[in-house]
Amino acid sequence: MSIKYTVITENDESAWDDQTGIVYHFPKRYLKYLQSSTKVLYYKGKLQKAVYRSTRMSDSPHYFGCGVIGNLYPDPNSDKGDWYATITDYEEFSSPVNAKTEDSYYEIPTATNYWRNAVRPINAAIFNAVTNRVTRKKTRLGELELDDVSGSLTSLVEGDQKQRYVTTYERNPDLRRQAIAIHGNSCMGCGFNFHDFYGDHGKDYIHVHHVKPVAESGVREVDPVSELITLCANCHAMVHRRKASTLSLLDLRNLLTRSALVNQDESCPFCTEVTSRAVEENELAIAFLDGYPVTPGHTLIIPKRHVADYFDLHQPELNAINQLLRSRKACLQVEDPSITGFNVGINAGASAGQTVFHCHIHLIPRRDGDMQNPKGGVRGVIPERQKY
Repeated sequence: MSIKYTVITENDESAWDDQTGIVYHFPKRYLKYLQSSTKVLYYKGKLQKAVYRSTRMSDSPHYFGCGVIGNLYPDPNSDKGDWYATITDYEEFSSPVNAKTEDSYYEIPTATNYWRNAVRPINAAIFNAVTNRVTRKKTRLGELELDDVSGSLTSLVEGDQKQRYVTTYERNPDLRRQAIAIHGNSCMGCGFNFHDFYGDHGKDYIHVHHVKPVAESGVREVDPVSELITLCANCHAMVHRRKASTLSLLDLRNLLTRSALVNQDESCPFCTEVTSRAVEENELAIAFLDGYPVTPGHTLIIPKRHVADYFDLHQPELNAINQLLRSRKACLQVEDPSITGFNVGINAGASAGQTVFHCHIHLIPRRDGDMQNPKGGVRGVIPERQKY
């Protein structure tokens, strides 16, 4: 089979889940150009915003790396038939190769809108002409490598030297990077995100779990979409807590939600009536529109477990609620561009105005001019204290 050559574009701002040299995310119309073993050139168009200058090799349109298409997977979260392609053998150029030479272009435009295509088929001559202009280096794209904690307590005395002989199983770091690019950096069990909680210190930190343990499956090709999942350290530890039985993702989620399902109050309207009104939910929390909205789009987010007070929530529930707060905020702003702000509020206790004693968080969209003077915001719970 003859080798195909293609240019793939990486934009400074993009709605696609690309990660340079790891995964390329693309619409299905480009599938005819991106097949396994296709050699690709990475390309960036002209700089549009100065804020991205430090992340680029050049302000001008240029090529900056090359690689090979590995495996292709349909995007499980797309209703438009989008695809992922893993990238292997990625090499970063030592310097940019400008798309335009002194008197011509490496790529010869074949249509007036040629450069608008994010994926463009080329030939071996163009590929070689670009790659021969620079030196290339294998790039290990930076992320924190994780040390697995294995073993157990062997003595009540600490500090003595001991030798342990163990069998370890090789793991391909490219698979880890591909799994994170596809599944994201949040725990697929409880929703915890290290970056959200710890800031930059936790950026890109997550465990990658093999659905089928490496020790049991032997040497084989692994699908990062269906056979790898991202988990926080706590959930990963629980999955492997019983050596004789590794929990599935469904088993893990059932453990997380079990307390929510058994701790419900039949007399509570939020336990019994809101499921059918849900606009979004995850394993531990539900979002639904307020029955008496302060403004259009006013949303309540509640834990599925019946708990009266915000301060009694467990950390996984806080993670789940924060996840829905962020998601609903983004959705509301897309649905209604007139939204320019939000109030996020919690009533904890009767003296604070709580009337339904199932913890709930108010997400209230605000718009310019929706009241005469919004200064003070939530200070308005005590009206004479709002203005200051």
